[in-house]
Amino acid sequence: MPLKVSNEECAQGEQMYTQLFQKVLYPIYETGIQKRKTLSYLDELQKTQWLSSTEIQNLQWQRTKALLSHAVTNSPFYSGLYKKLGIDLSSISNMHDFTSLPVISRSDVVDNFEQMHATNFKGKLLFKATGGSTGVPVRLALDRKSYEWRTAVAQRGYSWANCEIGKHTLYIWGVDVGKQPFKKALKTRLYHSLLNRKMFNCFNLDDDEMLRCVEYINQKKPTGIVSY
Repeated sequence: MPLKVSNEECAQGEQMYTQLFQKVLYPIYETGIQKRKTLSYLDELQKTQWLSSTEIQNLQWQRTKALLSHAVTNSPFYSGLYKKLGIDLSSISNMHDFTSLPVISRSDVVDNFEQMHATNFKGKLLFKATGGSTGVPVRLALDRKSYEWRTAVAQRGYSWANCEIGKHTLYIWGVDVGKQPFKKALKTRLYHSLLNRKMFNCFNLDDDEMLRCVEYINQKKPTGIVSY
């Protein structure tokens, strides 16, 4: 005879797993095994989000100014561009001045990809690319710290919609197209299962898949939906 589980018991089980994941499993993996500072950055973001608007603006400007200095000092592209245009960073003293700087276009990134790299980060970069939905994929370079910050910012943003990491969440997202090697597919399924995510591939969202997605939402009632 099948064992019946009430909705309340299911909710309690979900809550227990979320707590276990957030307080034990994820810290062990992210901080202990991967040696990443994601949770430290997330803690900082959780605190700074409550600063006053003036304090946030001051923090934003201090970090923007540091980024500008880094770019001009270490990136051949930015140092050459600003020298050519006669831009002196000492004249950029606030966000209003910052808006006067030239806007970098998509084609600038494509045509000057290597020159944009900071020389002091040579050999330390990770590379990704956009999907090319506009016709031309754009390669992007980031370092480990940038990846950790990006992950922390995403987690804080999702928490505002009650989609904290470890909660039962449905994702309508871009995933690998085509048949994947068995080990990679297994690793991906395990990864999303541990994160308590149900993935639907937005690249394959035909009528049948949309119906399965709606049925899953109605039956499983995930805490939230994340999509793009």
